Amino acid sequence: MSDDRLDLRSLGEVDSPEVVSAALSEFRRKLLTRSLWVVAVLVAGGLMWAQVGRPDDLRERIERADGTLTLTNAVYEAGASRIGLDRVADLGDTVGLHLTALPEPRAGYGSGTRGPQLQVEAVVQGERLDAFDHWYEIQPPADGVVRVRVLGAGCPGPKGCMVVIDLRALGVPATTWR
Repeated sequence: MSDDRLDLRSLGEVDSPEVVSAALSEFRRKLLTRSLWVVAVLVAGGLMWAQVGRPDDLRERIERADGTLTLTNAVYEAGASRIGLDRVADLGDTVGLHLTALPEPRAGYGSGTRGPQLQVEAVVQGERLDAFDHWYEIQPPADGVVRVRVLGAGCPGPKGCMVVIDLRALGVPATTWR
């Protein structure tokens, strides 16, 4: 080995305070610039996710689906309530339904009322936005018939009332429910 060892104490004497100060300023400037770029990219990514990439709720998917059919005359009696089928939508492998529970005035419904409970056969996903606004994603019925059980609202017992909705009779294209 050589006796030409480096004395570490001599390194502190090489750089003057001006050189160290300039290097530190350069380091801070680069750190600030890169930090601002990182923040800008994160904010832009978050905004893009909020606008485009966020998952849609079921109501939005039904409203934006191609081939959404809006119905106005599909109203079914169930005990003291009427069930209206407002929309039928083709969601690809499934069918979207928007049902509205319309209570009779004599049923005594007021503000804060829970409304009837609906149980739809072959349901994949369901959302109840308020007491009377129901959105469902169901498996396509092979025969075009959707069965809805209504509980409460004048439908006695645990089985309630059954409402049968024939999509063929309503003029819903077979491509929507098959």
